[in-house]
Amino acid sequence: MSVLNYNLEAIELYSVDNKKLIINDLMVELSIYESILSPFMTATLILADSGKNIIGTLPIQGNEKVVIKISTQTAPDKKYEYNFVVFSVNNRFTSGKIQMYELKLITQEGLANEALRIGKKLEGYGHEIVTDIMKNVIKTDKPIVADDKCKFKMKFIPASKRPFDLIYSMAPKCISSKANPSAQEGSGNAITASASSAPSTASATAGKMKGTAGYLFFETYDGYIFRSVDKLCSSGDDSFAGTPPKAILEYAIAADDKSSPESNALKILEYTFDNELDIMKRMRMGTYSSLVVFFNPSTGYYEEYVYSLSNTYDSMVHMGSADKLPKGQKELSGYPTRIMTQFVDHETFYNDTGTASPEKKDKGTNPTQYPDWKKFFTAQSIGRMSLMTNQVLNITIPCNLSLRAGDKIEALLPNASQEQDRNTQKYDEEHSGVYLIQDICYQFRRLEGSKSYTSMKVVRDSYGMKDKPSKVK
Repeated sequence: MSVLNYNLEAIELYSVDNKKLIINDLMVELSIYESILSPFMTATLILADSGKNIIGTLPIQGNEKVVIKISTQTAPDKKYEYNFVVFSVNNRFTSGKIQMYELKLITQEGLANEALRIGKKLEGYGHEIVTDIMKNVIKTDKPIVADDKCKFKMKFIPASKRPFDLIYSMAPKCISSKANPSAQEGSGNAITASASSAPSTASATAGKMKGTAGYLFFETYDGYIFRSVDKLCSSGDDSFAGTPPKAILEYAIAADDKSSPESNALKILEYTFDNELDIMKRMRMGTYSSLVVFFNPSTGYYEEYVYSLSNTYDSMVHMGSADKLPKGQKELSGYPTRIMTQFVDHETFYNDTGTASPEKKDKGTNPTQYPDWKKFFTAQSIGRMSLMTNQVLNITIPCNLSLRAGDKIEALLPNASQEQDRNTQKYDEEHSGVYLIQDICYQFRRLEGSKSYTSMKVVRDSYGMKDKPSKVK
């Protein structure tokens, strides 16, 4: 199978005083990165500088603009333009008359974030706050996709946090309007001076927490995305109304040089699995079950709640075919393995004379607009995020610039059984299926004859193919 060539139209390097240089002939290797765990895109550009010494004559001192214009055989008429700035120069050495060095690149917003601080009060729904920050603080002109509306209003006094730091501290607290969280109260009691510390296991008075929570904020070629984990995982056949897989990728054992570039771009060259299951780590994180102790200093009310994955698994979106929690993990969810302590205070942004709490037991007639919803997201967001990486797969394919971090792909992996089984069941139905692209890297290598690759780390929370191979087109 052919690895796809690329067409490097231009790499334009601009000095801080806007002097322009075309440095196509200096490129040795270019890698461009996106990740759902990063609020900015990055790139690495390796140069072999023979005689021009642009690092000294331009000179390169940081914050220089780099514009990359490129296309691939997959879609030769589609021209991709990436805009970065230089933030680091690494691994510089000289061999004969050639200087080799590595430029580390980042999008302008990522660099601007380091110099900005938020001093104003922020309030509203999570998706509104993110949009406000990006438009009025970062002042980006890139598209901002915040179509997954949040359920509850929030209010912050940022205390001069950087914009992306504030968004990342806020994201785990956001709950999609499509979710239905709940906290069933136990028989909690007002704390007294002689009260003992929280027990190591759930007591008979503990309440129960259910639901899903947590958002991700990241940058792709298409702009900024702020979405709940469940909407990202959704293929559109549920209440979260996500998008279907963007591509079906199939592992090709034999070479196929006669296929079209479009067909080859969907062939898996190689794949490896990372840790597929780490029960010890997830038990310590409280993924399966945790005991959360809440204390309200305004009322003196002390409560215990148990979060169990077996009680909330059905409320989450799953990419695999397993619609029930596996038996072993279900058994583990019956024992809280992490204890968390949280202070709940509904009074922070409440100036009225009544009771700020919206909880029934407090009998407030005019509660605050900005309650403290820790019971709905503390354990839920930890469980949701941790479960998302239950299975991690690394895939390399010929370069496909249409794929993005946050997209879903369907991976068709070969059945590793004996040949007679492969004749009736071509694919490994346990490990094939829909995955979410967590990290993606587009690689362009000049020394290999202008070859290009796309490498991805894809993740999912449950095993199995939702559609049998016979239904896959």
